[in-house]
Amino acid sequence: MTRRNILSRFLASWMAFLMVLSPGSMFFPAHLSACDCADLIDLKNMLDLIDVYEREYAKSAKEAVDHVNISGHTEQMFSTANYDAQQEMMRIPAAAVRNSNATNLGKWGAATSTIDCTTRVDQGGSACLDPILLLHENVHRQTCLKQKAFLTNLWTTVYCMASGRCDYRDVLSLSEVYREEVDAYKIQRDETLKQIDLAKQDLTSTPQRQYTCEQKLKAIDPNYKNYLKDVVGAAFNWLLP
Repeated sequence: MTRRNILSRFLASWMAFLMVLSPGSMFFPAHLSACDCADLIDLKNMLDLIDVYEREYAKSAKEAVDHVNISGHTEQMFSTANYDAQQEMMRIPAAAVRNSNATNLGKWGAATSTIDCTTRVDQGGSACLDPILLLHENVHRQTCLKQKAFLTNLWTTVYCMASGRCDYRDVLSLSEVYREEVDAYKIQRDETLKQIDLAKQDLTSTPQRQYTCEQKLKAIDPNYKNYLKDVVGAAFNWLLP
């Protein structure tokens, strides 16, 4: 075995080891339970935002496929410019449902590194929201890991890291990237609904707990009852002044 092959295999093994141990990629328990009644406003806002993003990505994925069927051209491949334009387009509908009383004004963000496929929360979040955001990113991480053949080749890895041109989505069509986003938001939505149910159970566990919870929610948003009625509904039994 040549020195180059030894070095290449060592680097590939080391990078894979780092990905396994990275904080962002370690936290994916089967059931998340960091949320309680005080997180209901955050969770409701996350649900509203997910519905916007899932709808818009699904719409754009369909439009990309329809364009191919009508024009007969080869389907457009992913590009950062098109992806950024898509995200910019979603700012208006997202702003319409974002609750400024939520954590960090309802502005949360997480990302998956296109170099080593690790995940991280990079904006806002909380002990309740962060694991849900990372659950979404884990969908991207799994796709990233499948596409990262360059990790087995030292020189491709060096080029990738030096040029910054190593996005795992470069081999995917634009519609595939959008559908991946839809899949990630579906998983995120399912977990958000589970956490809402748990927070609702916490809210209604005892009269004393409900009183405490409602005091916390009122301090966050005086209009909490109207805002949460779609997800909590008749669970509100106390009429706080």
